[in-house]
Amino acid sequence: MLFRCAFFTLFSFHLMAMSRGVINFTGRTFVNEAKDYQPSNEFAANFRIEEDNSLKSFEFKLNVAGNLNHYYKQSNLIDLNEAYISYEYSNLIVTAGYQLFNWSDLESFHPADIVNSRIIDSDVEAIKKRGELALSFSYLSEIGILKLYFMPKVIKNYFPDSRSRVADGSRPVSAAIVKKSSVSSDFNQAQYGIGFENTYDDLELKFNLLKAVNRSFVTLGYDTWVNSPGVRLVPTSDLTAYYSDSFNLTFSGTYFYDVHTLKFEYIFSSAYNKDLALLTAQGIVRNIDRSVAALGYEYQFNHSNGSDSMVFLEYQFALKGSKRAKEELYVFQNDLFIGHRLMLNDAYASEVFSGVFFDPSRSELLYLINFSKRFNNNWKYKIGYRGYKVDKADGLGLNVLKNDDEVYLTFSRFF
Repeated sequence: MLFRCAFFTLFSFHLMAMSRGVINFTGRTFVNEAKDYQPSNEFAANFRIEEDNSLKSFEFKLNVAGNLNHYYKQSNLIDLNEAYISYEYSNLIVTAGYQLFNWSDLESFHPADIVNSRIIDSDVEAIKKRGELALSFSYLSEIGILKLYFMPKVIKNYFPDSRSRVADGSRPVSAAIVKKSSVSSDFNQAQYGIGFENTYDDLELKFNLLKAVNRSFVTLGYDTWVNSPGVRLVPTSDLTAYYSDSFNLTFSGTYFYDVHTLKFEYIFSSAYNKDLALLTAQGIVRNIDRSVAALGYEYQFNHSNGSDSMVFLEYQFALKGSKRAKEELYVFQNDLFIGHRLMLNDAYASEVFSGVFFDPSRSELLYLINFSKRFNNNWKYKIGYRGYKVDKADGLGLNVLKNDDEVYLTFSRFF
Protein backbone atom coordinates (compact mmCIF):
# COMPACT_ATOMS: atom_id res chain seq x y z
CA MET A 1 0.00 0.00 0.00
CA LEU A 2 2.85 2.37 0.90
CA PHE A 3 4.58 1.56 -2.39
CA ARG A 4 1.36 2.24 -4.32
CA CYS A 5 0.91 5.62 -2.64
CA ALA A 6 4.53 6.56 -3.29
CA PHE A 7 4.22 5.49 -6.91
CA PHE A 8 1.08 7.57 -7.44
CA THR A 9 2.67 10.57 -5.72
CA LEU A 10 5.78 10.49 -7.90
CA PHE A 11 3.69 9.80 -10.97
CA SER A 12 1.42 12.73 -10.13
CA PHE A 13 4.32 15.17 -9.83
CA HIS A 14 5.67 13.88 -13.15
CA LEU A 15 2.29 14.58 -14.74
CA MET A 16 2.18 18.09 -13.30
CA ALA A 17 5.03 19.05 -15.59
CA MET A 18 3.11 18.16 -18.72
CA SER A 19 -0.62 18.12 -17.83
CA ARG A 20 -3.38 20.36 -16.55
CA GLY A 21 -4.93 20.21 -13.12
CA VAL A 22 -5.56 21.96 -9.85
CA ILE A 23 -4.33 21.83 -6.26
CA ASN A 24 -6.72 23.07 -3.55
CA PHE A 25 -5.58 24.16 -0.07
CA THR A 26 -8.46 24.39 2.40
CA GLY A 27 -8.68 25.61 5.97
CA ARG A 28 -11.83 25.09 8.05
CA THR A 29 -12.90 26.59 11.33
CA PHE A 30 -15.84 24.97 13.12
CA VAL A 31 -18.19 27.30 14.93
CA ASN A 32 -19.26 24.97 17.73
CA GLU A 33 -17.11 23.18 20.26
CA ALA A 34 -15.75 19.88 18.95
CA LYS A 35 -15.42 16.51 20.66
CA ASP A 36 -12.16 15.81 22.48
CA TYR A 37 -10.69 13.89 19.53
CA GLN A 38 -11.70 16.49 16.91
CA PRO A 39 -9.80 19.75 16.28
CA SER A 40 -11.64 23.05 15.92
CA ASN A 41 -9.49 23.90 12.90
CA GLU A 42 -8.66 21.63 10.00
CA PHE A 43 -6.26 21.97 7.10
CA ALA A 44 -6.41 19.74 4.04
CA ALA A 45 -5.33 19.64 0.43
CA ASN A 46 -6.68 17.86 -2.61
CA PHE A 47 -5.53 17.73 -6.18
CA ARG A 48 -6.60 16.62 -9.62
CA ILE A 49 -4.26 16.05 -12.55
CA GLU A 50 -5.57 15.32 -16.04
CA GLU A 51 -3.93 14.28 -19.26
CA ASP A 52 -5.74 13.36 -22.47
CA ASN A 53 -4.57 12.83 -25.99
CA SER A 54 -5.70 11.27 -29.23
CA LEU A 55 -4.04 9.37 -32.03
CA LYS A 56 -6.13 8.67 -35.11
CA SER A 57 -9.10 6.65 -33.85
CA PHE A 58 -7.71 6.25 -30.32
CA GLU A 59 -8.27 8.50 -27.34
CA PHE A 60 -6.34 8.30 -24.07
CA LYS A 61 -7.32 9.87 -20.76
CA LEU A 62 -5.74 9.90 -17.32
CA ASN A 63 -7.22 11.61 -14.27
CA VAL A 64 -5.45 11.22 -10.93
CA ALA A 65 -7.03 12.69 -7.80
CA GLY A 66 -6.09 12.75 -4.16
CA ASN A 67 -6.95 14.05 -0.70
CA LEU A 68 -4.39 14.88 1.99
CA ASN A 69 -5.39 15.76 5.57
CA HIS A 70 -2.83 16.82 8.18
CA TYR A 71 -4.85 15.47 11.13
CA TYR A 72 -7.08 12.66 9.83
CA LYS A 73 -4.49 10.36 8.29
CA GLN A 74 -7.01 7.65 7.36
CA SER A 75 -8.75 10.19 5.12
CA ASN A 76 -5.69 10.47 2.87
CA LEU A 77 -6.34 9.06 -0.59
CA ILE A 78 -4.61 8.96 -3.96
CA ASP A 79 -6.75 7.36 -6.63
CA LEU A 80 -7.30 6.88 -10.34
CA ASN A 81 -10.52 8.65 -11.25
CA GLU A 82 -10.12 7.95 -14.95
CA ALA A 83 -7.52 5.94 -16.84
CA TYR A 84 -8.86 4.56 -20.07
CA ILE A 85 -8.25 3.97 -23.75
CA SER A 86 -11.09 4.60 -26.20
CA TYR A 87 -11.30 3.42 -29.79
CA GLU A 88 -13.79 4.73 -32.35
CA TYR A 89 -14.71 2.76 -35.46
CA SER A 90 -17.56 4.00 -37.63
CA ASN A 91 -20.55 4.33 -35.25
CA LEU A 92 -18.98 2.26 -32.47
CA ILE A 93 -16.89 3.52 -29.53
CA VAL A 94 -15.15 1.00 -27.26
CA THR A 95 -13.70 2.21 -23.96
CA ALA A 96 -11.59 0.17 -21.53
CA GLY A 97 -10.20 1.24 -18.16
CA TYR A 98 -11.26 3.27 -15.12
CA GLN A 99 -14.26 5.39 -16.04
CA LEU A 100 -16.70 7.86 -14.48
CA PHE A 101 -20.31 7.34 -15.52
CA ASN A 102 -22.49 10.45 -15.28
CA TRP A 103 -26.18 9.68 -15.54
CA SER A 104 -27.37 12.67 -13.53
CA ASP A 105 -27.82 16.31 -14.54
CA LEU A 106 -29.33 17.70 -11.34
CA GLU A 107 -27.41 20.22 -9.25
CA SER A 108 -27.76 18.56 -5.84
CA PHE A 109 -29.61 15.22 -5.95
CA HIS A 110 -28.26 12.34 -8.07
CA PRO A 111 -30.34 9.19 -7.53
CA ALA A 112 -29.59 7.84 -11.03
CA ASP A 113 -25.81 7.89 -10.47
CA ILE A 114 -25.41 4.39 -9.02
CA VAL A 115 -22.35 2.75 -10.57
CA ASN A 116 -19.29 4.59 -9.32
CA SER A 117 -18.27 4.22 -5.70
CA ARG A 118 -18.23 7.29 -3.44
CA ILE A 119 -15.68 9.20 -1.42
CA ILE A 120 -17.75 9.65 1.72
CA ASP A 121 -15.33 12.29 3.02
CA SER A 122 -16.69 14.71 0.39
CA ASP A 123 -19.09 17.51 1.25
CA VAL A 124 -22.53 16.01 1.86
CA GLU A 125 -24.11 18.15 -0.88
CA ALA A 126 -21.43 17.24 -3.45
CA ILE A 127 -20.21 13.67 -2.89
CA LYS A 128 -17.26 12.82 -5.14
CA LYS A 129 -17.02 9.61 -7.16
CA ARG A 130 -14.24 7.10 -7.81
CA GLY A 131 -13.43 5.57 -11.17
CA GLU A 132 -14.92 2.17 -12.03
CA LEU A 133 -12.89 -0.41 -13.93
CA ALA A 134 -15.08 -1.12 -16.96
CA LEU A 135 -15.35 -2.14 -20.57
CA SER A 136 -18.08 -0.12 -22.27
CA PHE A 137 -19.51 0.02 -25.77
CA SER A 138 -21.47 2.89 -27.32
CA TYR A 139 -23.15 2.42 -30.69
CA LEU A 140 -24.82 5.29 -32.54
CA SER A 141 -27.89 3.81 -34.20
CA GLU A 142 -30.87 5.34 -35.99
CA ILE A 143 -32.94 5.24 -32.81
CA GLY A 144 -30.27 6.60 -30.44
CA ILE A 145 -27.09 5.61 -28.62
CA LEU A 146 -27.08 1.99 -27.45
CA LYS A 147 -24.71 1.16 -24.59
CA LEU A 148 -23.26 -1.99 -23.09
CA TYR A 149 -21.34 -2.13 -19.81
CA PHE A 150 -19.13 -4.79 -18.24
CA MET A 151 -17.30 -4.27 -14.94
CA PRO A 152 -15.09 -7.15 -13.72
CA LYS A 153 -14.77 -5.97 -10.12
CA VAL A 154 -16.45 -3.79 -7.51
CA ILE A 155 -14.68 -0.68 -6.22
CA LYS A 156 -15.48 0.00 -2.56
CA ASN A 157 -16.65 3.31 -1.16
CA TYR A 158 -13.92 5.26 0.60
CA PHE A 159 -14.77 6.08 4.21
CA PRO A 160 -13.05 8.88 6.16
CA ASP A 161 -11.04 8.69 9.35
CA SER A 162 -13.20 7.47 12.24
CA ARG A 163 -12.37 10.62 14.22
CA SER A 164 -13.57 12.99 11.51
CA ARG A 165 -16.83 14.87 11.81
CA VAL A 166 -18.36 12.95 8.89
CA ALA A 167 -17.67 9.56 10.52
CA ASP A 168 -18.18 10.85 14.08
CA GLY A 169 -16.43 7.90 15.74
CA SER A 170 -17.26 5.00 13.42
CA ARG A 171 -15.49 3.59 10.37
CA PRO A 172 -16.11 0.13 8.90
CA VAL A 173 -13.31 -2.33 9.54
CA SER A 174 -14.16 -4.50 6.56
CA ALA A 175 -16.49 -4.73 3.56
CA ALA A 176 -18.60 -7.48 2.02
CA ILE A 177 -20.96 -8.10 -0.87
CA VAL A 178 -24.38 -9.55 -0.07
CA LYS A 179 -25.12 -12.01 -2.87
CA LYS A 180 -28.31 -13.93 -3.51
CA SER A 181 -27.41 -16.84 -1.25
CA SER A 182 -24.16 -15.84 0.44
CA VAL A 183 -22.01 -13.03 1.79
CA SER A 184 -18.55 -12.63 0.27
CA SER A 185 -15.50 -10.49 0.94
CA ASP A 186 -14.30 -11.08 -2.62
CA PHE A 187 -14.94 -7.94 -4.65
CA ASN A 188 -13.87 -9.51 -7.95
CA GLN A 189 -17.47 -9.81 -9.03
CA ALA A 190 -18.75 -9.13 -12.52
CA GLN A 191 -21.34 -6.41 -13.09
CA TYR A 192 -23.01 -5.72 -16.40
CA GLY A 193 -25.83 -3.82 -18.01
CA ILE A 194 -27.30 -2.05 -21.00
CA GLY A 195 -28.20 1.57 -21.63
CA PHE A 196 -29.91 3.88 -24.07
CA GLU A 197 -29.56 7.63 -24.70
CA ASN A 198 -31.19 9.92 -27.21
CA THR A 199 -32.26 13.50 -27.85
CA TYR A 200 -35.72 14.28 -29.18
CA ASP A 201 -35.69 17.96 -30.13
CA ASP A 202 -35.54 19.65 -26.70
CA LEU A 203 -35.80 16.43 -24.66
CA GLU A 204 -32.78 14.35 -23.57
CA LEU A 205 -33.36 10.86 -22.16
CA LYS A 206 -31.11 8.28 -20.49
CA PHE A 207 -32.16 4.74 -19.55
CA ASN A 208 -30.08 1.96 -17.94
CA LEU A 209 -30.63 -1.61 -16.76
CA LEU A 210 -27.86 -3.16 -14.68
CA LYS A 211 -27.03 -6.17 -12.59
CA ALA A 212 -24.65 -4.34 -10.31
CA VAL A 213 -23.61 -3.69 -6.74
CA ASN A 214 -25.23 -0.36 -5.97
CA ARG A 215 -22.69 1.77 -4.07
CA SER A 216 -25.31 4.43 -3.28
CA PHE A 217 -27.11 2.02 -0.95
CA VAL A 218 -24.62 0.67 1.58
CA THR A 219 -25.45 -0.67 5.04
CA LEU A 220 -23.05 -0.26 7.96
CA GLY A 221 -23.68 -2.99 10.49
CA TYR A 222 -22.86 -6.31 12.11
CA ASP A 223 -23.89 -9.82 11.06
CA THR A 224 -23.60 -11.43 14.53
CA TRP A 225 -24.72 -10.27 17.97
CA VAL A 226 -25.94 -11.42 21.37
CA ASN A 227 -28.87 -10.32 23.46
CA SER A 228 -27.43 -8.96 26.69
CA PRO A 229 -29.89 -8.27 29.56
CA GLY A 230 -30.11 -4.59 30.28
CA VAL A 231 -27.94 -3.67 27.28
CA ARG A 232 -30.15 -5.13 24.55
CA LEU A 233 -28.28 -6.28 21.42
CA VAL A 234 -24.47 -6.32 21.54
CA PRO A 235 -22.50 -6.92 18.31
CA THR A 236 -19.92 -9.74 18.33
CA SER A 237 -18.40 -8.98 14.92
CA ASP A 238 -16.58 -6.04 13.35
CA LEU A 239 -18.42 -3.07 11.85
CA THR A 240 -18.72 -3.91 8.15
CA ALA A 241 -19.88 -2.06 5.04
CA TYR A 242 -22.37 -4.33 3.26
CA TYR A 243 -23.01 -3.79 -0.45
CA SER A 244 -25.87 -5.68 -2.09
CA ASP A 245 -25.86 -7.30 -5.49
CA SER A 246 -28.99 -5.86 -7.12
CA PHE A 247 -31.12 -5.42 -10.17
CA ASN A 248 -31.08 -1.70 -10.97
CA LEU A 249 -33.13 0.46 -13.30
CA THR A 250 -32.35 4.15 -13.81
CA PHE A 251 -34.21 6.69 -15.87
CA SER A 252 -33.37 10.37 -16.27
CA GLY A 253 -34.28 13.20 -18.58
CA THR A 254 -33.86 16.90 -19.29
CA TYR A 255 -36.32 19.12 -21.13
CA PHE A 256 -35.34 22.59 -22.37
CA TYR A 257 -38.02 25.23 -22.89
CA ASP A 258 -36.68 28.71 -23.68
CA VAL A 259 -34.83 29.83 -20.51
CA HIS A 260 -36.49 27.08 -18.43
CA THR A 261 -35.02 23.62 -17.83
CA LEU A 262 -36.96 20.72 -16.34
CA LYS A 263 -35.14 17.62 -15.07
CA PHE A 264 -36.14 14.30 -13.54
CA GLU A 265 -34.43 11.14 -12.32
CA TYR A 266 -35.57 7.78 -11.02
CA ILE A 267 -33.85 4.73 -9.54
CA PHE A 268 -35.34 1.34 -8.72
CA SER A 269 -32.99 -1.10 -7.01
CA SER A 270 -33.97 -4.58 -5.89
CA ALA A 271 -31.42 -6.59 -3.90
CA TYR A 272 -31.30 -10.30 -4.70
CA ASN A 273 -30.96 -11.15 -1.00
CA LYS A 274 -33.68 -9.84 1.29
CA ASP A 275 -33.23 -12.45 4.04
CA LEU A 276 -29.91 -11.44 5.60
CA ALA A 277 -30.43 -9.70 8.93
CA LEU A 278 -27.92 -7.03 10.00
CA LEU A 279 -27.61 -5.14 13.26
CA THR A 280 -27.27 -1.39 12.67
CA ALA A 281 -27.49 1.69 14.86
CA GLN A 282 -31.26 1.64 14.23
CA GLY A 283 -31.75 -2.05 15.11
CA ILE A 284 -32.07 -5.20 12.99
CA VAL A 285 -32.67 -4.49 9.31
CA ARG A 286 -33.10 -6.44 6.06
CA ASN A 287 -32.93 -5.35 2.45
CA ILE A 288 -36.04 -3.93 0.85
CA ASP A 289 -36.65 -2.68 -2.69
CA ARG A 290 -35.37 0.87 -3.11
CA SER A 291 -37.20 3.45 -5.20
CA VAL A 292 -36.15 7.11 -5.28
CA ALA A 293 -37.15 9.96 -7.61
CA ALA A 294 -35.95 13.54 -8.02
CA LEU A 295 -37.43 16.51 -9.87
CA GLY A 296 -35.59 19.66 -10.86
CA TYR A 297 -36.27 23.09 -12.32
CA GLU A 298 -33.67 25.64 -13.47
CA TYR A 299 -34.24 29.19 -14.62
CA GLN A 300 -31.55 31.50 -15.97
CA PHE A 301 -31.88 35.25 -16.40
CA ASN A 302 -29.67 38.27 -17.08
CA HIS A 303 -29.19 41.41 -15.01
CA SER A 304 -28.83 44.93 -16.36
CA ASN A 305 -25.25 45.15 -15.05
CA GLY A 306 -24.16 42.23 -17.26
CA SER A 307 -24.24 39.51 -14.61
CA ASP A 308 -26.27 36.28 -14.89
CA SER A 309 -28.32 34.34 -12.38
CA MET A 310 -29.29 30.68 -12.28
CA VAL A 311 -32.05 29.57 -9.91
CA PHE A 312 -32.37 25.90 -8.88
CA LEU A 313 -35.39 24.18 -7.39
CA GLU A 314 -35.11 20.44 -6.74
CA TYR A 315 -37.01 17.83 -4.75
CA GLN A 316 -35.96 14.26 -3.94
CA PHE A 317 -38.32 11.73 -2.39
CA ALA A 318 -38.27 8.02 -1.56
CA LEU A 319 -41.22 6.01 -2.87
CA LYS A 320 -40.96 2.68 -1.04
CA GLY A 321 -40.98 1.86 2.65
CA SER A 322 -42.53 3.33 5.77
CA LYS A 323 -41.66 6.83 6.94
CA ARG A 324 -39.25 5.39 9.51
CA ALA A 325 -37.64 3.06 6.97
CA LYS A 326 -37.09 5.92 4.53
CA GLU A 327 -35.41 8.01 7.23
CA GLU A 328 -33.15 5.08 8.14
CA LEU A 329 -32.17 4.34 4.52
CA TYR A 330 -31.54 7.81 3.07
CA VAL A 331 -29.99 11.08 4.19
CA PHE A 332 -32.22 12.90 1.70
CA GLN A 333 -35.55 11.04 1.65
CA ASN A 334 -38.04 13.92 1.49
CA ASP A 335 -35.95 16.99 0.79
CA LEU A 336 -36.28 20.24 -1.07
CA PHE A 337 -33.28 22.17 -2.43
CA ILE A 338 -33.41 25.84 -3.39
CA GLY A 339 -30.25 27.36 -4.81
CA HIS A 340 -29.01 30.45 -6.61
CA ARG A 341 -25.80 31.02 -8.56
CA LEU A 342 -24.83 34.61 -9.43
CA MET A 343 -22.14 34.91 -12.11
CA LEU A 344 -20.71 38.43 -12.30
CA ASN A 345 -19.11 37.75 -15.72
CA ASP A 346 -16.09 39.86 -14.87
CA ALA A 347 -12.45 39.26 -15.76
CA TYR A 348 -11.96 37.33 -12.50
CA ALA A 349 -14.84 34.83 -12.93
CA SER A 350 -16.43 36.07 -9.69
CA GLU A 351 -19.35 33.94 -8.50
CA VAL A 352 -21.69 33.75 -5.52
CA PHE A 353 -23.52 30.50 -4.75
CA SER A 354 -26.11 30.01 -2.04
CA GLY A 355 -28.52 27.22 -1.27
CA VAL A 356 -30.61 25.50 1.35
CA PHE A 357 -31.73 21.87 1.79
CA PHE A 358 -34.94 21.45 3.76
CA ASP A 359 -36.60 18.28 5.03
CA PRO A 360 -40.12 19.33 6.11
CA SER A 361 -40.88 16.03 7.84
CA ARG A 362 -37.78 16.24 10.07
CA SER A 363 -37.46 20.06 10.18
CA GLU A 364 -33.83 19.77 9.14
CA LEU A 365 -31.86 22.41 7.29
CA LEU A 366 -28.51 22.44 5.50
CA TYR A 367 -27.63 25.93 4.30
CA LEU A 368 -24.55 27.13 2.50
CA ILE A 369 -23.14 30.20 0.82
CA ASN A 370 -19.79 30.84 -0.84
CA PHE A 371 -17.99 33.42 -2.93
CA SER A 372 -15.22 32.57 -5.40
CA LYS A 373 -12.92 34.75 -7.47
CA ARG A 374 -9.74 34.40 -9.48
CA PHE A 375 -6.62 36.39 -8.64
CA ASN A 376 -5.21 35.67 -12.08
CA ASN A 377 -5.04 32.79 -14.56
CA ASN A 378 -3.35 30.51 -12.01
CA TRP A 379 -4.89 31.32 -8.64
CA LYS A 380 -8.43 31.38 -7.29
CA TYR A 381 -9.94 31.60 -3.83
CA LYS A 382 -13.29 30.57 -2.35
CA ILE A 383 -14.66 31.57 1.03
CA GLY A 384 -17.85 30.07 2.37
CA TYR A 385 -20.08 29.00 5.23
CA ARG A 386 -21.94 25.73 5.71
CA GLY A 387 -24.45 25.31 8.53
CA TYR A 388 -26.95 22.78 9.86
CA LYS A 389 -30.17 22.90 11.82
CA VAL A 390 -30.94 19.48 13.29
CA ASP A 391 -33.51 19.12 16.07
CA LYS A 392 -33.90 15.35 16.40
CA ALA A 393 -31.27 13.25 18.19
CA ASP A 394 -32.11 9.92 16.56
CA GLY A 395 -28.93 9.40 14.53
CA LEU A 396 -30.81 9.76 11.23
CA GLY A 397 -30.80 12.30 8.43
CA LEU A 398 -28.20 15.01 8.99
CA ASN A 399 -27.86 14.16 12.67
CA VAL A 400 -24.22 13.05 12.31
CA LEU A 401 -23.38 16.62 11.19
CA LYS A 402 -25.25 18.40 13.98
CA ASN A 403 -23.23 21.33 15.38
CA ASP A 404 -20.67 21.01 12.56
CA ASP A 405 -21.26 24.52 11.19
CA GLU A 406 -18.08 25.71 9.52
CA VAL A 407 -16.35 28.62 7.82
CA TYR A 408 -13.83 27.64 5.17
CA LEU A 409 -11.31 29.25 2.87
CA THR A 410 -9.86 27.49 -0.20
CA PHE A 411 -6.98 28.62 -2.38
CA SER A 412 -6.74 26.87 -5.74
CA ARG A 413 -3.65 26.74 -7.92
CA PHE A 414 -4.31 25.83 -11.56
CA PHE A 415 -1.63 24.58 -13.91
